[in-house]
Amino acid sequence: MRKFTCNFKWIILLLMTALSLCCKKEDKEDKALPRLISLEAAPGITAATIKATFEGNMKNITEAEFMVREVGRDSQYRKPDEISGNTMRVTFNNISPMCRHEYTITYGNGIRSETARPKYFDALEYTKPRVGSMKITPDAYEAYVEATFEDTEYMDFEAPHEPEIKFWADGREHYAGFGILKKDGDVFRCTIPDLTPETRYFVTARIYYGDHLTTDTGRWIFNTLPPPLTAEISAEPSYESAKLSATVSTIWDDYQPCGFIYYMYGNPKDTVKVVPENNLLECVVTSLKPNRRYEYSMFYTHDGKTMTTEEDSFTTLKIPMPEVISLEVTPSSNSALLSADIQNAEFIKKVGFRLGYTSSSEDVYVEHENGRITYLWENLEPETEYGFQVLINNGYGYSYSEWKSFTTKADETAPEKEQSHSKKSQ
Repeated sequence: MRKFTCNFKWIILLLMTALSLCCKKEDKEDKALPRLISLEAAPGITAATIKATFEGNMKNITEAEFMVREVGRDSQYRKPDEISGNTMRVTFNNISPMCRHEYTITYGNGIRSETARPKYFDALEYTKPRVGSMKITPDAYEAYVEATFEDTEYMDFEAPHEPEIKFWADGREHYAGFGILKKDGDVFRCTIPDLTPETRYFVTARIYYGDHLTTDTGRWIFNTLPPPLTAEISAEPSYESAKLSATVSTIWDDYQPCGFIYYMYGNPKDTVKVVPENNLLECVVTSLKPNRRYEYSMFYTHDGKTMTTEEDSFTTLKIPMPEVISLEVTPSSNSALLSADIQNAEFIKKVGFRLGYTSSSEDVYVEHENGRITYLWENLEPETEYGFQVLINNGYGYSYSEWKSFTTKADETAPEKEQSHSKKSQ
């Protein structure tokens, strides 16, 4: 009996020891860090959701943090947004579209931690907005654009990335300009200015979305209309006047011609009113300066407004300087008859002779007859050398002939007479 009791105690002790070892093993297994069996990313355009799946007791994970970074940039960290069953999920909302990103997860149980091997995903591209419709209504000098857009979720409507149109004329390599499309309810509008009548134009759209610019939005074609008014203006300039003309054709019923505007650059504008004959306007403007350029245009009224044609220019003629073509002198003992023939005499304003070579020379002005001038130079000394030249003024400057020298004849009278007013050359 005593032997049996002793054996029973040993059996109980062995059972208790085994149970203790079993409990310790179970406690150790309960605290084990779960094993990561998958790490996946579901990228969007500007956001990405990352899911981590584990095997083991999820209660043993006491800390977890996901990491995402655009390759070559700084890292972003976030704790799980959701833990469900054996999975953890997190969403990063500020990733860069169309860029490669690296991601991983670090998790632990307070005793040790693990960091998963990094993986990669490519963020998706923005959804490109596109032109839904483009309506262009041209006139002769402008065109009016009305556009709609589709897939506008990421489209930028604000300056400086407002949607635009760019346009160019047929046969031109470079764009004529840009127009900003302003939002007006459900449509976008703009006006294309400064166009050439009866010209073919091409239009395409520029749409910004995110930090990008669309390409291949399409191309639209339109033709400007003939001008509602055409005016062929011309000028026939003279020296101090010009004949201005304009031939007008128009479809406007309320068109009323007024006259011409003309001016020399830098000076005030002059106007002259003209009463037309049929579609022709003509007038002569005077008091112009020779050899000067003048700008001119026709002005008229339409729709209660005063308007002008495009400017043209003319240059008044340069007034020729008359020239001496012959110079003669017939001397006597105490006088000399001077004469000269002048070319372009119609432009003479003043003409005469300069008598003498020195500073004491005297200018005498005479009238001309068909370009010929004469003068009797008196009170000269016999057998004395004298000189003279012709001076001419055309109203804008002087011209001088060459000098002509001569010697008076000997005095044939016996007594020598005093000549108090002679002009002797030195």
